[in-house]
Amino acid sequence: MALILSHLIEACSPYIPVLIFLVAIAVLLGDRSQRTRILRKIPGPPAYPLLGNLPDMPRNTREIVPVMRRLCERFPGVMHTSLGSIHYVVVSSAEAAEPVLGSKRFLDKGIDYGPVRPWLGLGLLTSTGDKWHTHRKLITPAFHFAVLEPYLEVMNECSGALVRRLRAAGTGFINVWPFISDATLDVICETAMGVNLSFQSGSASEYKAALQTMGNIIHMKSLRPWLRNDSIFWLLGWKHTQDKALNFLHSFTQSVIRERKMLLKEGMNTPSETPSRKRLAFLDLLLSSAKNGALLTDEEIREEVDTFMFEGHDTTSSGITWALFNIGRMPEVQRKIHDELDEVMAGRDTPPTRDDLAQMKYLEWTIKESMRVCPPVTTYSRTLPEAAQILGYDVPAGTDVLFFPHMIHRDPRHWADPDRFEPERFQPERSAGRHPYSYLPFSAGPRNCIGQRFALMEEKAVISAVLREFRVESRRQYDESMMNVCLTLQSNGPVEVRFVPRDRE
Repeated sequence: MALILSHLIEACSPYIPVLIFLVAIAVLLGDRSQRTRILRKIPGPPAYPLLGNLPDMPRNTREIVPVMRRLCERFPGVMHTSLGSIHYVVVSSAEAAEPVLGSKRFLDKGIDYGPVRPWLGLGLLTSTGDKWHTHRKLITPAFHFAVLEPYLEVMNECSGALVRRLRAAGTGFINVWPFISDATLDVICETAMGVNLSFQSGSASEYKAALQTMGNIIHMKSLRPWLRNDSIFWLLGWKHTQDKALNFLHSFTQSVIRERKMLLKEGMNTPSETPSRKRLAFLDLLLSSAKNGALLTDEEIREEVDTFMFEGHDTTSSGITWALFNIGRMPEVQRKIHDELDEVMAGRDTPPTRDDLAQMKYLEWTIKESMRVCPPVTTYSRTLPEAAQILGYDVPAGTDVLFFPHMIHRDPRHWADPDRFEPERFQPERSAGRHPYSYLPFSAGPRNCIGQRFALMEEKAVISAVLREFRVESRRQYDESMMNVCLTLQSNGPVEVRFVPRDRE
């Protein structure tokens, strides 16, 4: 009997992989059809066989915002779409966002975060479960106001360098984006790792190139899901490019970690006691925590430092650039900011203190309004580990819920005349009672952005430094066609702004 069975298996062996494949497809389709039946009860555009809603989707990154806006206006609040076999529930209202973002049960990041894991590993942005809870609890004190205050010195130094570069550029229209990007890179490198790479002086070109390469690859994999297949990614030659950039970035961070640990070993109580620096960097805080018994390996420290670098550069760069653009097209808003800055600084030519920044209320409202109109993070997602209900619709476990702040910020139930730029919306008396999930530039709930205080402080420091020195003027008015969705909200073409020194007026 065994011999007969052996010969039968041998005869059928060429077909076994095919049979396994067909069985797997049958199981997959059966499971998908059950999930699809549930998801199709959620409003959304009709799906095409095999393709899902791919034909309805944007053809390029410049079309993402206007196309998604049309779909969300057609299916407000919550919408079901599918890209081939990948299903999304798209959320575009505060009421739809709250059941997921406000729950401790739905903390797992969506599949769209997969492309960043080769770089960031399982840092705070991408980790889940116990690791995320442990690291969040450990890192939260590093973003306390008292700890952030010394970082203001770095922000002021880099803002001063930016002002000097803008003066040297003259009074013609310039693409402001690369100027802001270099300044925020200088800030994040100094505050995250304690190293000054002087991007604004044209240094560290190799590090900057590696960052840009990884950003491009992550963005490309996000838009082209087939590139997430390791074999296809390798066959098309991208694996080699990614490995080269990652090797440089990881090696650089690891070398900085080794250097800082060496100083600790040599008997210094804290890394801040080195003669070259007067402040703790984020890396120093992690090393001090590890030395005091926290269970952080060198690799976990590297993941968190790289996560801080990734999250703290492009987002603030986008936020500052769009804020300057919006201020430059709104003369009355700019006049109020100038009046406030002149009153707060009272003729002093010194950099602002934390108390000075706290008094810049109208500037803060303007920054917040800019992030409402032009949210730096255009989408983020969660994968549901269990079934949920959103606006009365059942959403099965395993579904990715995609949040679209651009439309959440334009819900007329919470924002009157939502396309108008109006900083006064954020006056305390007008903000009172507004739905807590109607404004989500930093997400919300248990897994909100841990660095939002840092980001707002940096944006206020940089923009106040620029507007103390200049009157800004934008070449064009706002329209959604100028938005280009990359890792953060970028622009379709240059953001052209001119900087006229106020002492010439």
